[in-house]
Amino acid sequence: MTTVRSRTVAAALAVALGLAASLAAAQQAPVVPTVAAQASAVGAGLELDGTLQAVRQSTVAAQVSGNVVQLSVRAGDAVRAGQVLARIDEREAQAGLARSDAAVAQSQAELANARASYERSKLLRAQGFISQAALDVAEAQFKAAQAGQQQAQAGRSQAALARSFTSVVAPYDGLVLATHVEAGDLAAPGRAIVTVYAPQPMRAVAYVPASQQALAR
Repeated sequence: MTTVRSRTVAAALAVALGLAASLAAAQQAPVVPTVAAQASAVGAGLELDGTLQAVRQSTVAAQVSGNVVQLSVRAGDAVRAGQVLARIDEREAQAGLARSDAAVAQSQAELANARASYERSKLLRAQGFISQAALDVAEAQFKAAQAGQQQAQAGRSQAALARSFTSVVAPYDGLVLATHVEAGDLAAPGRAIVTVYAPQPMRAVAYVPASQQALAR
């Protein structure tokens, strides 16, 4: 009888301890937020045909007239900024530069003579040997020579620029998309020579029919 009672007490004690442990575990367990699942409609898909285009793309055109004597690139070539893409016959531009150099030299000589004459006229006027009108003429000639020299220098700068245009160069780092001339072709101001583009970034371009424009928004 004593043995049965001891087993009963032990069983009751085990049940009590188990309930206490379960209660403690329940109190320590983290609370996980839940959301009730709900059915929703999936938006209709929209498939379009499109193309990838470079955001930065340039068609480099000739700025002087002349035969294309060299085409240095072809489609797909990588190029660096300032790299020569094509060369145009520079003989005419070089002749123009030589003429402008001669004009500059002549204008400098004329300016030197006019300056010397003006300085001499000022001295003679101070001594009373010439009239004020004569001095005014010498001054006007000196100023005209100055203007002529400046004009000759400007012409020389333009001639040098025209000569530099005989080298068609890449405007930035990129790839050659297409060439529009061959060696021997006649180039003229505005005629396309090479098209280049930067490979990054790109943009997708697609045509959206009017009936599907609402889905594309």
